[in-house]
Amino acid sequence: MTQRALIIGAGIGGLTAAIALRKIGYTVQVFERAAEVRALGTGLCLWSNAMWALTVLGVGEEVLRLGSVVDITRSQTAEGEVLSDVHVGNIGKKLGVPTVCIHRGDLHQILLAAVGPEHVQTSMACIGFSQDDDKVSVLFENGLTAQGDLLIAADGFHSAIRRQLVQNDEPRYSGYTCYRSIVSFVHRSLPPGMALTAIGHGSEFGLFPCGMGRVYWFATHNQPAAKPESSLGRKGDCLAAFAGFSEPFVQVLHATPESAILRHDVFDRAPLSHWGAGRVTMLGDASHPMTPNLGQGACMAIEDAVVLASCLREQPNLLQALRNYETARMERTKLMTTRSFYVGKILTLEDGVLSWFRDRLLHSKLGESQAESVLEKLLSYQVPTL
Repeated sequence: MTQRALIIGAGIGGLTAAIALRKIGYTVQVFERAAEVRALGTGLCLWSNAMWALTVLGVGEEVLRLGSVVDITRSQTAEGEVLSDVHVGNIGKKLGVPTVCIHRGDLHQILLAAVGPEHVQTSMACIGFSQDDDKVSVLFENGLTAQGDLLIAADGFHSAIRRQLVQNDEPRYSGYTCYRSIVSFVHRSLPPGMALTAIGHGSEFGLFPCGMGRVYWFATHNQPAAKPESSLGRKGDCLAAFAGFSEPFVQVLHATPESAILRHDVFDRAPLSHWGAGRVTMLGDASHPMTPNLGQGACMAIEDAVVLASCLREQPNLLQALRNYETARMERTKLMTTRSFYVGKILTLEDGVLSWFRDRLLHSKLGESQAESVLEKLLSYQVPTL
């Protein structure tokens, strides 16, 4: 008899989990709290490890078609001094899959088409679950319920499933706010294949090519959580905070409409010792939310989905398969969460002396080679084929 999986959340993690489970013969139903399935108007960097997983799922070619391949990530000071070039294109050639930056909306449409819209139900806000030896039941805010053989929480940072599974689970503030957007933008500092990141004192600014002549940009600035916007608005606040940055960064701010700029305080959570119980497990931001400093949050969710399906395929005992999946993923996601948090602390240093030493290390041949070596190790992970 075909097993039925209930998936809470139609984000990247939920949709990739649905694709992966359907590939191994499961019936899936995805429940999304929003009235429609759509992504934020931002970009997403899919490093080689995620592109490998998407290729396993059968959607890698379409992602490559709509996104931009990143060959070099260049770091510089806010004033424009080049510190290092990391040749991610060379890493991609070794691994057989490139790094690609894509509009989140484009990725969502690719994943939704692969799942099949008929397998996604909207306006279904999950508020909890119950389970017994045979089934798991999900309760929704509208009073409806659903039953299945297993429940996968892919409902993000504020997961209702996580709240039921984990006690005393407070979020951890990074110390900075992030602004993000996508804009059509061309500049001589951004030739094809180049991504550019500038590091200031208590701030960072990144520009990534994002398909069809667009640039995805993000900018972080140290400030207290929940600080109100000023009368200048988001664009004005950005122009004030990053006024000392060199030409392409200030120009991209001027080119971005106020209404297209998203702002959010950056939080993560400390790694957990368990992700599930019985017929219930979690993936993506529900299980291991991390800061964006390594660009691996969505990539980890995509990896999770494939590893989960692989464990369910290999182990006939469903409960044991879920625990095997959690064991297989905890060490890697803990490493990413912890390293991302501390990389963020280093990149947003405010102290002038410490930031000078940071910049000199990045500018050295040793720093550049170590950065490329560490990145290659992180990106070399390959999920199993399905």
